[in-house]
Amino acid sequence: MEVSVSTVVAFFAALCIIFLLGKILGKPARWIGRLLLNGIIGGVVLYLVNLFGGLIGLHAALNPFTALIAGTLGIPGVALVLVLPLLLT
Repeated sequence: MEVSVSTVVAFFAALCIIFLLGKILGKPARWIGRLLLNGIIGGVVLYLVNLFGGLIGLHAALNPFTALIAGTLGIPGVALVLVLPLLLT
């Protein structure tokens, strides 16, 4: 069985395209996964703040938006979620 040069070139070109697509599409999936994980961690931190902050009257709304803010920004995000309602009223 003979394989022509054009078949070999087409095979390697297809491999290169598949490799590049994997590199291009892999980064957004990783970014979305990291954002989701940070959102979950932010939600847990906000839950703990609500749980223990209730003793001193400190609470924050726990919803996907506040969880993503807290997860994306970390501790400053939790502070923002707690202070922003005070500044807006």
